Amino acid sequence: MAALQAALDDWYAMELAEAERSLNADVPPTGSGKGRLEKEKAEALKGLGNPKDGGAAAKKQQRENAGKDVKDPKNKGKKPKDTLKEKIAKTLKDLQECEEKCPMSENTGTPTPTATPEDKKTEIPNPPPFETEVPPLPPCFKTKEARAAHRKTLEELQPKLGYLRKQYAGEYLTPPVNDAWKAWGEKLKKAMDDVNDQLGKVDTVPVPCPTPTPTPRGGGPAKTPTATPKGKPKKAPRVTTGGNVSYGGGPMEDFCTEISDNKIKVDITGTGETIGHIADARISNLTDEPIAFTIPPAVLESHSGKNQNYGIPRTTDVALKPHESKTVPLDGVCLDRHKPPVGKGIGDDLAFNDCDPDGRIPHDRSDRMLRIAETVYQAADELEEDGKLKEIPYKDPKKRKEIVEQWATWVRISEVTGDPPPTKDDLKKVVEKQVGKVPPDKQKKIDDGIDTIFEKIELTTEKAKDLDKAPSEEASPANTGENISNDTPTPQPGTQEKKKKEGKKKKDKKKKYPPEIQKWLDDYDTWIEWASKRNMAEFNYKTELKKWALEHSPHYKELNDAVKKAADKINDANKNGGKATQEDWDNLKKAQQELEKNEKEVGKDFQKTEPGKALYKEFIDAEDIANKAKTRADESGKGIDEDLKKEILEKERD
Repeated sequence: MAALQAALDDWYAMELAEAERSLNADVPPTGSGKGRLEKEKAEALKGLGNPKDGGAAAKKQQRENAGKDVKDPKNKGKKPKDTLKEKIAKTLKDLQECEEKCPMSENTGTPTPTATPEDKKTEIPNPPPFETEVPPLPPCFKTKEARAAHRKTLEELQPKLGYLRKQYAGEYLTPPVNDAWKAWGEKLKKAMDDVNDQLGKVDTVPVPCPTPTPTPRGGGPAKTPTATPKGKPKKAPRVTTGGNVSYGGGPMEDFCTEISDNKIKVDITGTGETIGHIADARISNLTDEPIAFTIPPAVLESHSGKNQNYGIPRTTDVALKPHESKTVPLDGVCLDRHKPPVGKGIGDDLAFNDCDPDGRIPHDRSDRMLRIAETVYQAADELEEDGKLKEIPYKDPKKRKEIVEQWATWVRISEVTGDPPPTKDDLKKVVEKQVGKVPPDKQKKIDDGIDTIFEKIELTTEKAKDLDKAPSEEASPANTGENISNDTPTPQPGTQEKKKKEGKKKKDKKKKYPPEIQKWLDDYDTWIEWASKRNMAEFNYKTELKKWALEHSPHYKELNDAVKKAADKINDANKNGGKATQEDWDNLKKAQQELEKNEKEVGKDFQKTEPGKALYKEFIDAEDIANKAKTRADESGKGIDEDLKKEILEKERD
């Protein structure tokens, strides 16, 4: 018990140190971010017993213990937090084994007399105060960052609640149990269920919150106007449909799920570039069936930490025939200007952060980085289209956009990292390094060009910030160029008003369909939404199952390694210009079948654990709703021409 308490104290001390470090950063958080960190700090102090020294001694002890852990060879390459998690899990396991196998009291000199039921009842202490509060899931979030912060709070609560249950389950929560412990156990179970339930729903909560409709002046009740989508409609999520895969406008497989299920293998190599074509993804279909999926916007993370991370702001659709491999170019932007790009042809360093359970970048941080890249790219597109970047001394529009995209991203990423943003002097040093020494008359021209480029970088940055504040708003033409510079020509009278009217007319335009088609379209969208939720629930369940199985089942680990080895052999053969043999493919298929069979068996044990049970229930419930939604969509779509359906979907998703 003492070892467990020491490990938990280290956990709380680490949480306290992280919260304090973020609160005391050069660019401290504000608003909801600050409130969340202050709450984490308070909870960590509460876990330490609210010491008078503010947790200073606990933090010092944690640092000393972490230093000892680092020296242990078995912890080589592990993060301190992961090492501590393993230590807590081990001490819990040791404690449980001791309770089962060593019922003797710690005082081995005199055996403890067997207590009568009445004596035992009086010996049970009162339960500790249950002070863990699970924040309610709001109906919407103002920003993606707020949603990510809520998810992080839930993810941190999950292990804490699990530790509480493991700490007291064996002694006080198993029948017979007195009323006080029963009530305490019910509170704990409710909190755990609430956390698990919210984790399955948090990513489906809409962002941003809708703007309240103002009450019109005058008498009578306010009429609720029909909502008109602002901006370019987003594509519906592409989801797994079961057996058949559509290559044209239909649902598609989920990218991360395909990776975790060993259906596709992804190897990423660098190109040596910092923007544009920054990497190649070699994707292999390891199954006997055709597969189609979308590579979503993502952060490509450098596992080594020595190279640049990249933002991939746009989607790429991929379709693979059975056993087919394709090299897919990835277009993105560097997120770390102080690190080198991943060298051309260099692999085994980059990975998709969202699909990588061992990723170093927290999801709320990677979401923020990706949002920055997306808004910068959108800002550059709009400014180039409006002719606001033409003064940059490059004829190629693509080159002009890449310059502002890269430097504006670096400026905005400093909001996340806390590093000083790049300046005009930094840009000048880069240009001078590229052109070398030049005559004075040419230097003047270069300096003027640098001034123009940096002005456009600042313009792109501000435009991206505006888009970030209102991610669903389209910047109207009237708002995109009034404060560019003192040299901006004054528009002709009526031009701005005309643009406003045209923009409004464009936004107010709404497609209308006959009732029977509209009902089918609504049912189809509901199916797509729930199929996406089902996919997310399946991915969460299988990801955690795989982690648990690799830790608890040596045989599962052997089979998983065999699949990887067989897939690597095929991939290496294809990569080197050769072709894998039929025997290689047969070996892979056999290894996959054995792994899938074992996974079902191991899954039964995983579903007996609290996390496994909750995740599996969430997946099954979502699958049931998705199947019913699919049936409704099929029924309402009967009698509607298939080509017409396809045409409508293409118009709606453009």
